[in-house]
Amino acid sequence: MDYKKQYIKYKNKYNSLKNRPLKKEDKVKYKETNDIVSIIQVHNDDSEPYYTIRMKDGTEKQTIRSKLL
Repeated sequence: MDYKKQYIKYKNKYNSLKNRPLKKEDKVKYKETNDIVSIIQVHNDDSEPYYTIRMKDGTEKQTIRSKLL
């Protein structure tokens, strides 16, 4: 098996998923707490889109894409 080709295949797949636009109801990882959170609203009214997320404890928070995986 050619591990280098397999590595490149999975790396490209990961990068394409990482950079895709997020949408309402997506489940993502919030970097600051390492928790899986739900996107409940996408806001496009600023120069950079931002997101309202529902935290594990039920609270809501607004954040930017770079803090989400």
